[in-house]
Amino acid sequence: MTFYSIRSSGNKKIIGHYPQIEKVTHNCHVWDDPKFIDRIQFEKADFDPIVSIPSLFKSSKTTDLIHTVGIGFVGKLLVSGKLKKLFENHRKTGFQFFKCPVIHRDKQFDDYWCLNIFEFDMDFIDFRKSQFLGKMNKAKGGNYVQNLSFKSNEIFKENLKKKRELGFSQLFISKVKLNPSISEDFFALQHVEGTVKYIVSEKLTKLIEETCTGIEFMPLEMTLSQWLQGGERKKVYG
Repeated sequence: MTFYSIRSSGNKKIIGHYPQIEKVTHNCHVWDDPKFIDRIQFEKADFDPIVSIPSLFKSSKTTDLIHTVGIGFVGKLLVSGKLKKLFENHRKTGFQFFKCPVIHRDKQFDDYWCLNIFEFDMDFIDFRKSQFLGKMNKAKGGNYVQNLSFKSNEIFKENLKKKRELGFSQLFISKVKLNPSISEDFFALQHVEGTVKYIVSEKLTKLIEETCTGIEFMPLEMTLSQWLQGGERKKVYG
């Protein structure tokens, strides 16, 4: 089965304006309030967090996936109720949604949700066939990249714990190879290029494409440079 990594659309015909969000209103002190949503990083919340409210540019479109970046949305997706339902229908554990209204042209759209995922299926990865990169700082500035290999998730996790000791400023999976016979249609991986990848099966991809907007699907085994600079994205999305 083919799997894809979810990315927000960069096509202005689809999203209207890039970036979609003009400003974000924070409803608390983002550095001090323990209930601010960014205090939750890949763990289950047992309280209703304080969310940030995004306001879109007038020329933006209210797509089912809104492109987000920065404070209030670190490691999270901002999705419509329609996309939320598709995710819920294809996975039962490991994630939660928090209502996160979106402002567009002075109107508040309440059926938007911030996805917090706290369960990662790292055992889906074939570590022997995947590729890894470690970035090390140079004494006179800059960094250099080292290609690495790990035979198992356990060995990789041990190296992550002591990456500073080993001299790495970054250590991540640069190219993911999955094990065969994965039954989940929606899951997430961490310690990958871009920190987190939200993954959907070919089956769920087709369902999303039929009903939702603002989403692009990058083949999981492809690197970001192959997708963007190699021209593969342009072939699919123009």
